[in-house]
Amino acid sequence: MDVLNFTIRDGTLIEMMSGTTSDGKPWSYPDLSTFNESAFKVIENELKKTKSDKLKARYADFLWLTKKNYQAAKIAVDSYLKLITEYEKEDLKNTDQHFGLDVLKSFERAFQISKSINYKSDTTRTELERLVFNFNSFSSSKAKLTIDLVEIALGNKKDFRNKIFWKNLIKACEKQAERLADNNQWYFARNFISNIKKIEELILKTKNKKRDSYIAESYILEADSHRARKSFAELHFLTKAIEEYKKLKNYKKVEELKKRYSESSKNVEFGEISTTMNVSKIVANAKKRAEKVCKLKPEEIIGFLLAAQNFFPKFDQIEKTVNDHAKKYISHLFGRTFFDQNMNQPRDYSSDEERHLSFILEQYGIAMSIYKIEIEILMARLITEKIIVWNDIASFLKKHSWFGRFFEVKDRKGKVVLKTRKIIDLIEPGIKLYFQALRKSYKKQKIVFPEVMLATDSLTLKIEGIIREFYRLLGKPTFVTRSVKGGNAITYEKDLNDFLRDEFSKELFGKDLVLAMRYLLTESAGKNLRNNIGHCLIQRESYDILNLHLLFLIILRLGGYELKPIQKGV
Repeated sequence: MDVLNFTIRDGTLIEMMSGTTSDGKPWSYPDLSTFNESAFKVIENELKKTKSDKLKARYADFLWLTKKNYQAAKIAVDSYLKLITEYEKEDLKNTDQHFGLDVLKSFERAFQISKSINYKSDTTRTELERLVFNFNSFSSSKAKLTIDLVEIALGNKKDFRNKIFWKNLIKACEKQAERLADNNQWYFARNFISNIKKIEELILKTKNKKRDSYIAESYILEADSHRARKSFAELHFLTKAIEEYKKLKNYKKVEELKKRYSESSKNVEFGEISTTMNVSKIVANAKKRAEKVCKLKPEEIIGFLLAAQNFFPKFDQIEKTVNDHAKKYISHLFGRTFFDQNMNQPRDYSSDEERHLSFILEQYGIAMSIYKIEIEILMARLITEKIIVWNDIASFLKKHSWFGRFFEVKDRKGKVVLKTRKIIDLIEPGIKLYFQALRKSYKKQKIVFPEVMLATDSLTLKIEGIIREFYRLLGKPTFVTRSVKGGNAITYEKDLNDFLRDEFSKELFGKDLVLAMRYLLTESAGKNLRNNIGHCLIQRESYDILNLHLLFLIILRLGGYELKPIQKGV
């Protein structure tokens, strides 16, 4: 039943998949708008019939969120509370299977709904205290469960007015932090100390600098544990330690750690992970499809390149894989850090949302190792055999794309001094070089770096301008406003990061294309081409022809729109 294919996050129904159709219309699965009164009656009947607490919780929660059915909300609370007991029993039998995370999810919903309808509030508060102090000590989920429950209590501090509760909570957190530190589990140990800090400052109105010193020192100890491995991990924790000692204004320690960072960065050793895969069938099928495409007319081929669904991994499929892995592997609970080739740490994916994004980007890279086969086989034939050439691309864009639109340049008096097909003019040199680079590289059986580098640099830096021009044509703002000291406001143009994080971009281009651009152009967990090229942080050997294929296909897809005036009265 479709109702079970929704997920519930922060009291909101989230569809399993969503995107846009080829004509730009949004779609989703499941689609709540397809649920009529008859469908809701079926769900209500299923709720009455089922004996499963898990199904009761899901059906009742759905009816509460969609119909504000008060009786269903009460059933949901009762069912989630029963599920806690069931998951606890499973956790006692299988301490390494993370059933504690199911306990946490069930409690969160029980607590949220309970507060919303003022039903069994005392019960859920008592349940939080029980879980914090008495949950299975041997569970692999103990630390995560306890930390999140403490944060729930802090977020609802008016519901927990007893100071003894908070003082006992500090003792419990100290005990947990000590146990975890003894086992070198510093990530969770720091979380407990951070929560203690919040309790002391927000509830007990006291400050204890020892907590800050503990956190700073823990990063050094964690860096020490990675020193012998000569890995990026030591650099990451040294960076964190430097940040904490800056807050403590211990500048002598900061300089000492910076010196150590500089020395350690010279000694990092790179490991290699590899796997083997039989792709013979994938290659054979790709060659068959390429043969069919190559028989089409140039205009048909370009239309195919613009719309084909088998060149880029799908966001929803990638996210589903990531979510499935998150249920199995505890590594998904931890923040992630990436380093550039100069041993700098440009991005730290530490929040829940950023951590989720980093795993999506990682999985995207893995998927691309398969998708690239189709791309490389087809593009090699199309370009090296001159089945399509630049004139075909230009003709198609002038006829079918907003890229063919004329842009006017006016003087101060408003007189038009120049008419130009701006976008086509700007991408022409890069695409011609791309075609030339591919032909030469295949002829010589090695990458012709000068042409590959120039084409990559040119096309990479054009994408931001293409998106900006499209925003302007659609009347969307291309700037950001922010306040500065003195209360003044300044405006500045959005960069590519801003555009790709903008919700309107997802609506306009679709989640799949936006993810492809983030992976290739702006994210440290991906290729990060725009940043690496713009700041000259890339070596010659880092350029490759696959990146050029992807840039070309992305630019085609950005041009896959025709802008027509809306007729009044229609």
